[in-house]
Amino acid sequence: MPDFLSLLHAPTMVLMVVVLYAALSLVLVYAYACRRTYPGFGAMTLGQVLWFVGIFLNFYRVLGETPSLFAGNALMLVEAVLVFHGLARYGQIGDIRLRSGLNVVLYGLAMVAITHYLFIDYNTCRRAAIYSAFCAIVFGRISLEPYLTRNWRTYATQGLFSGFFFVVAALFAVRTVLSLQAVDCPTASPDHVAKLLLLVAMLCSPFFVFSILAMTSSRVEAELGEARDELRHLAETDGLTGLPNRRHFLRLAGEALDRAREQGFGVSLVMLDLDNFKTVNDTHGHQTGDRVLMGVGRCLAGALPAPGRVGRLGGEEFGVLLPGVSGPAAVAMAERLRRSLEALRPDGLAVTASFGVAEGDKDVDALLALADECLYAAKRAGRNRVEPQPVAVAATGP
Repeated sequence: MPDFLSLLHAPTMVLMVVVLYAALSLVLVYAYACRRTYPGFGAMTLGQVLWFVGIFLNFYRVLGETPSLFAGNALMLVEAVLVFHGLARYGQIGDIRLRSGLNVVLYGLAMVAITHYLFIDYNTCRRAAIYSAFCAIVFGRISLEPYLTRNWRTYATQGLFSGFFFVVAALFAVRTVLSLQAVDCPTASPDHVAKLLLLVAMLCSPFFVFSILAMTSSRVEAELGEARDELRHLAETDGLTGLPNRRHFLRLAGEALDRAREQGFGVSLVMLDLDNFKTVNDTHGHQTGDRVLMGVGRCLAGALPAPGRVGRLGGEEFGVLLPGVSGPAAVAMAERLRRSLEALRPDGLAVTASFGVAEGDKDVDALLALADECLYAAKRAGRNRVEPQPVAVAATGP
């Protein structure tokens, strides 16, 4: 490896790295200005830009020898702090100030030491060791902490991102040891480890930029997925009771009937309507009526064993789906629910309901119509009762 590295022309490598980082910095700046980004993207973009400026100053010394080295080291160290901060904001962790604050403290200590060995006791080896040790620590944190920290949200390219920084951190750790052992560290040309770091920068920096952009795309996709799930939930859920709404409940009933036909078990559908509910609204107000409906929904859902499902069909009308339950067992379950409601007394009000029970295995609409007929038969028979379907009738559909 040293023989190979000695063949590499350091000034050409530096020029290639500077040009490459300038181009990649422009890509990130353009993305930040023109695309949807998130908190943290700006910090990582700024870090990339400062890294490019720092490399340029470190090797071309346009401000003079010492000022260029000082400014270059300062900017390149800031890049590590900014990348960690940006990644932590992407990860949406709670203690980001504490974690980023530790890097700021390390940065301050490193700059004090670099200032000492640059302006007071000039020692290139010690300065290189301090700079490399800082980069090894912070880049190591960038690579490992997303996997070691609970609730750190990672994205599709996190592994690539962390792998890149782990390699860089390892190289800086090696350079720290070599710099501490060295007697003379010339500043005119990079040593073998510095050349290797430049080579890694040329090979891996495009992946760094790609990872940042890919993390943005992954987060957009994740948020779109969450939005779709939320819209689906809103479309399928009754906003007042939190139960499945009519459309969702009937879809569940259709799926249960399909399984019943395939597996040969019965399905019962119970419809219930609160008795004299209009009186509750007229006498006590609609807010009280809403609380009654919410209490009824909770009561039905709590009293119904799995795999039964409860849904609000509209107004004060609810549906209960009983897969695998038919005949007397379905009537007994409806009676159990009726007694639960009778004992509920939400807001201190007596609540009763009339129940209609139907069973079949062919068609949701036919089953629903039959349960509705049984429900109104219960109303006509005096309310607060369960009315099963006639023995000879079954919802068989077309």
